[in-house]
Amino acid sequence: MKDEILNNNQGKEAGRLLNRKQIASFLSVSERTIGNMIRMRRIPIIKWGRNVRFDAAKVLRALNKYEIQEV
Repeated sequence: MKDEILNNNQGKEAGRLLNRKQIASFLSVSERTIGNMIRMRRIPIIKWGRNVRFDAAKVLRALNKYEIQEV
């Protein structure tokens, strides 16, 4: 399912690095949840100095590990 989301948003988000607010909106979660995911090392970040950015495709791939498959 997340692959479908990525394919639908590829034109907008592909090749772009997103900030915390943008990735939260992309995943439909709060910025606080994104902060928690970063602290738990559940999603990859790109960091230089104080700036933190996210690659939407890599974040979705990382979150696929936590998807529960239907039986």
